[in-house]
Amino acid sequence: MDAQLTEYNKTRTIFKAVPRVFPLEFQPRLCYYKSEMKPESAHTILVVDDVEPILYVFERYLRTEGYRVLTAMDGIEGLAKWEASRPDLLISDIRMPGMDGFALADAVRKRNPGQKIILMSGFTSDIEALEKQKSYGYPFFTKPVDLNATLGPVVRRVLEGSSAGAV
Repeated sequence: MDAQLTEYNKTRTIFKAVPRVFPLEFQPRLCYYKSEMKPESAHTILVVDDVEPILYVFERYLRTEGYRVLTAMDGIEGLAKWEASRPDLLISDIRMPGMDGFALADAVRKRNPGQKIILMSGFTSDIEALEKQKSYGYPFFTKPVDLNATLGPVVRRVLEGSSAGAV
């Protein structure tokens, strides 16, 4: 591990790790990623998920990609933050207490039909519902997600204009 850190430092790559305070079940899948620091983008992304370690990892990763990132722990808080900031992209989990991801996406689309939205879920039972959402143009992916291979490219693709589809 130390050899890897040294190699990362030599190439001026940032190496981030989820702090050990998070539950062990998240550590094998969401622990480490590497990403070159990119210049700050003009894009703002709101990430909504009720699992704090996922919010933490997504926020840190998207910041290293150069985006401004806002986070919310549920759909109600997410809608309030969306109203206040009008981000370029909304990334939301499906299953959350209170307002779920589908309800949040619908509420946001009613207020702004052109809003770019990505849905995600860690439950295989949600996959059928996510497939139906393709007709609305919501791209989606399942968790756990490979940040460099999936999240980054999907975010870039959505912000550039192409949207629907599973990842």
